[in-house]
Amino acid sequence: MSDKFKPALDDVCDAVAAGQSIEAAVKEAAEEHDLPELALMNRASRAIGDVERYREGRRKVSELARARAAAERIEAGNHEGLSRADIDLAFDYMGMPNWKR
Repeated sequence: MSDKFKPALDDVCDAVAAGQSIEAAVKEAAEEHDLPELALMNRASRAIGDVERYREGRRKVSELARARAAAERIEAGNHEGLSRADIDLAFDYMGMPNWKR
């Protein structure tokens, strides 16, 4: 049997990472998934912990994924359309932070 809170927690985590307050995200997800708001808030608070630390962690994971994808494109010779910021991220990711100097 699957956990009926999992999809709601995923929605809350995504909303909080995008900048929404945990209270608003829980209220919205509880209504959408027909779950008790207090129970969802308890689970979300344990899953997320400190909201700012959680957002920073998600931002770093997203930046790392962007750097990895840009590095793969550069290594394949397909750097057309990459922004300067993505190219810088990619070279930092590949261990060449001073390439632009």
